[in-house]
Amino acid sequence: VNYALEIAAYCAVNCYVLISGYVGIYSRYKYSNLALLWIKVIFYTIIITAIFQCLFPEMVSLENWIDAFFPIMFKQYWFFSAYFVLFLFMPLLNTALHKFSRKQIKIILLILIFFLSVLNTVIYFTDVFELNNGYSAWWMIVVYLVGGYIRKYQVFDNKKRKYLIIGYIF
Repeated sequence: VNYALEIAAYCAVNCYVLISGYVGIYSRYKYSNLALLWIKVIFYTIIITAIFQCLFPEMVSLENWIDAFFPIMFKQYWFFSAYFVLFLFMPLLNTALHKFSRKQIKIILLILIFFLSVLNTVIYFTDVFELNNGYSAWWMIVVYLVGGYIRKYQVFDNKKRKYLIIGYIF
């Protein structure tokens, strides 16, 4: 059951980041959105920590409170930490998606996917590029670029539904 939930979470995270790239390539970028996201994360972390402090005071330490105020520095939430880095790079990634040719982007994506996914898994059997099994900013950057590429070049617009379903299952 735990393994099935983890697989579902992988898919959900990758889909969220893919959609971020799909939508983000033509969106107006504001660093203030990142600050608002940070404030929301801190707010909810403090609320949850306060609830735990009331219910289980022996489980909450000063370190937990410090972690609540600095979620990136102390890696409170892997997704937020990784997405934070992705968010910082979004303007650069969008510029690359707009300035490079379709062939250049395709080559870059194939190289990144090969090195960060295939080669890292098949040959080395270790996490050479610090991808943490997909739980990293580096993997999010690749998935974001794939989403932007799909949107920019409307990759799936002229495909038949049955081929898309077969590709999805594969």
